[in-house]
Amino acid sequence: MKLVLGRNFSREFDVIEQITIMNQIESNLNNYFLNRHYGDRINQIYIGIICVSKGFDPFFPLSDKIKLNRNPPEIEYGVKLDFDIYRNLPKEQKIIYTYSEILKRSVNMLSKKTINDFDKDSFIKDLEEFVSKNTNN
Repeated sequence: MKLVLGRNFSREFDVIEQITIMNQIESNLNNYFLNRHYGDRINQIYIGIICVSKGFDPFFPLSDKIKLNRNPPEIEYGVKLDFDIYRNLPKEQKIIYTYSEILKRSVNMLSKKTINDFDKDSFIKDLEEFVSKNTNN
């Protein structure tokens, strides 16, 4: 399973720092999920990460629906980080906060949808394990 993170951050954030943080999160997730298989239908999960100030918030709505794409065969949904919480965290805490928000949103989104030939329960269990190991919970 491959996980891909999209990134939409307000201009208030340092671009280089955000690229570094999101690349580290994506790399850590992919190192963990690389050899895991949850069925033949879905090969990757695309998660759009949004963290924007109130002025930009209307331009980045968060859909309550999972999008199933055929090419590539993937699941797509978004996660909106709380701007005020995220911006005041040190780098390592930003990573931990993002992991936790990905987990919360993934559980919420995947519990609403039946996806044939995708073992969402195993994926969620593995994501919970990953977050637990990487947040020292």
